[in-house]
Amino acid sequence: MFRKFNSAIQKKIADTNLVANEITGLSVNCLKKYKHHYQYHNAEHALNVAMDSLKLTSCLEEKISSKKYLRLIISSLYHDIGNGKYPKAGIDEYESVNSFLKDTIKVPLLKKLLKSDILQISSSILSTVFHDRYCDAALLKNQKYILKTLKLLKKYNIKTDQQKIISLMCNTESWIIKNADIFGSLKKDSILKNNFTNYWENLLSGKFPRFCSAKLHRELFVKFIVGKIHKKSYQKDTKFSLKANEKYILITPNNSDKFPSKLEKYGKYILLKSEKEFHKIITIHHDILNYIHYLMYTSIKKNRKTNKYIIKENILRLPISNIIKKIRKNQKNIKIASNKINLRKINSQNYPQLFNKKNAHKSIVDLTGKEISILFAPNKKVR
Repeated sequence: MFRKFNSAIQKKIADTNLVANEITGLSVNCLKKYKHHYQYHNAEHALNVAMDSLKLTSCLEEKISSKKYLRLIISSLYHDIGNGKYPKAGIDEYESVNSFLKDTIKVPLLKKLLKSDILQISSSILSTVFHDRYCDAALLKNQKYILKTLKLLKKYNIKTDQQKIISLMCNTESWIIKNADIFGSLKKDSILKNNFTNYWENLLSGKFPRFCSAKLHRELFVKFIVGKIHKKSYQKDTKFSLKANEKYILITPNNSDKFPSKLEKYGKYILLKSEKEFHKIITIHHDILNYIHYLMYTSIKKNRKTNKYIIKENILRLPISNIIKKIRKNQKNIKIASNKINLRKINSQNYPQLFNKKNAHKSIVDLTGKEISILFAPNKKVR
């Protein structure tokens, strides 16, 4: 993946190799700060967002300068660096900005940034707060994480105001980061793995304090890609419709009446393709999703004193052989919880790849998205 990243940099950044080498050095420094590799928002995700943000610029009709490319890369690498063990929207993004600002004092490449660059990067990071990502600019006013960031920026002698930050959070540069952040969830080979790691994060953050069946997950995904969400409550018109997806396409609010044709077509293509692919993959893996989700749901417990969730056992890090044993032990309970009596039995006949001995010691986090899709597919022949 790092080779792909470096290759993407060389193609997009028109400056000398020295600049590309500095970006690679910055990347290594950033990726070390992502501590929870078993969660969705990890170092691999940060690299994917960086590459996708560069890719998405090809849809823009305006010419992108090397400085903007550099800002997109930095925003991507830092955007989830503040995510902790228990994710908290707004707080995590604030911590990501905090980490970035600290590095502007000591990292050579970041020392070269102008104050205007630092302000844009900080705003782009803030724009990825999930429940505010696609809301109107007016709804962002007086959000705690924005006000808190304002105070933080002042400590670094960057004078600005709330209106300016919100404006930068809604410009084309930030929209590229927002959409690149989502594209990672839509890639065919990664959908199943992302589903597991995302659900685990959601459980720990308290977003899904209950068992989430594959059917419910499908419905939530449709609402997710339509982007009609603000402050954890879905707005009206969440039914999947291409007409409702203007916000998803890389259009700035100030420019929403004039759709660049190339951008519009690409956005609609991605949406339609992603919805179909997600539905297909979730349908194929429906049974195993119910099994794994149930195991994750029952492997955490809420501490009433601290109001945090205690991890009794991290299912994502267990060997596949142990996961199989747990599924068999809890098969009856899982069927009842998912309201699905006819779930496939977990055996070598239905899941030949899953019972292949060479995979027994591996865990979900050790496998690539493509490997997981094959491993957990019913009736997939062993080669």
